[in-house]
Amino acid sequence: MYRAIVKLCAGFLALFGVASAGEGVVIWLEGDVPDEKAASKAERLSGASTHLAHVDLAFPPMPASAEDRERLQTLRDAVKGGKARWDEFDIELAIARELEGALSAIELVADDRDLQDVVDARFVQGAAAHKAFDPESFKITEDAAPFRRNYPGLIGNAPWMLAFALDPTREPTSGDVVDGSTFPDLKELREAFQAVPKGKVDLQTLPPGAELVVNGRVLDASKGKMELPAGKHYVHLMRRGVVSGRAILDLGPNETLPLPMLVDAGELQRARGKVLQGLTAGLPEDVKAGIEEQLKHHQGPVYLAAIDEKERVVVLPYARGAKLNKQKAVTLLLTAEGGGGVIVSPLFDGSNGSTTTAPAILGGLGMELGIYNLALLGGADMAVTPANTITHANALETENVTTSITPRPWGGAGLYVLRPSGTAPTLLLAGTFGWNYPTHLAYGAKVALGVPIDDKGTWFRLIVAGDTASETLWEPPLQDIPMHTLSLRLGLAARL
Repeated sequence: MYRAIVKLCAGFLALFGVASAGEGVVIWLEGDVPDEKAASKAERLSGASTHLAHVDLAFPPMPASAEDRERLQTLRDAVKGGKARWDEFDIELAIARELEGALSAIELVADDRDLQDVVDARFVQGAAAHKAFDPESFKITEDAAPFRRNYPGLIGNAPWMLAFALDPTREPTSGDVVDGSTFPDLKELREAFQAVPKGKVDLQTLPPGAELVVNGRVLDASKGKMELPAGKHYVHLMRRGVVSGRAILDLGPNETLPLPMLVDAGELQRARGKVLQGLTAGLPEDVKAGIEEQLKHHQGPVYLAAIDEKERVVVLPYARGAKLNKQKAVTLLLTAEGGGGVIVSPLFDGSNGSTTTAPAILGGLGMELGIYNLALLGGADMAVTPANTITHANALETENVTTSITPRPWGGAGLYVLRPSGTAPTLLLAGTFGWNYPTHLAYGAKVALGVPIDDKGTWFRLIVAGDTASETLWEPPLQDIPMHTLSLRLGLAARL
């Protein structure tokens, strides 16, 4: 229930365009976000309402960016420039190296267009490397090492083999290699590469609901394992419509590798151990990197959390000014509120015994004393009915008084569903009893939902209140005159 109310508060703030001081994120160093009880305790301590766990560190959101597009454009320009300089003397090795620089910057292959750009570059790079070395020196020269791949029974042109692995269905043409003289060697290597055993990727750690994208294409991950040609593959997930956990997987023949994760289970356990010791320093580098990626997509303070063997929840402040809420036994709030509503009664002038519904402006000042979740409250309201008046005798019964402004002192007791503590939301349910001028003793109820607007103990409030009195304090025949009030108000509450 606590978590649902916190989310309601966040939505309420968003409606009014107000940023919540309690907005933030709890990152659980556990396999999953824990149950409602543990999560609610973390929220009471932190005021944060967003929960993340291992999967969010292992596959953090890394959406496609303008930088990704620029890198692909740089690659296309490098291919174009290499082709334009192809006939220059002894230029091939420089072209191959320039293309490698552009290719090494590519982190995301999002679709078939991206895949085509990368494969095109590998074909041209392979042709340049092929022309830069004679067949014998290619196998042993150190300068050729970046462009050479060794597989059992095959030492070949690495750029070409990487292109074959990236898109096995593509049939290369002589136009792919700039210099047609290299095309027969490309075809011969492709036939030899097809005999190289494939590798496998273990998909057991694929998160439910995520799409697996390899080299820009969504693949079926339902079988738990996936075969891929030996070579480098661009891997990412689509989670909640966002590119997540992008990685480059270098798969060898007959090799089985796990799905690439930024944070593996061992790193998570080491980080969890630190937090259970009360430490946020010394976390594994990948864990810190996963947290940093998440920080790009979440606002507010950041907390780390874990659960020990005795089911105790440990929450530690981590970043962005995060601090734990102090759980005070006694709280004292001053409140101010105002809004609109209706007062329904036959007492209004001109009613002639019929019930009149009078639009009203209501507001007031109050105080709330909280002892744990118990609340004692009191205050004074003022009601104004601009279009309606009440006429009654003065205290000495010497003349009549006509007014549209009526004071309403009141008191009450209630329960804090969410206590006004730290920078967390607050929710009060209370019963009230008061005197509604000029002559009604009214019983009522009040619901006040508060959302923090700073870290000093100030809440913006939405209040729904109402009261009812079935009779007046006057003597018959003026006794049986009821009065009912309903109001919706906005206000502020400040902790002393």
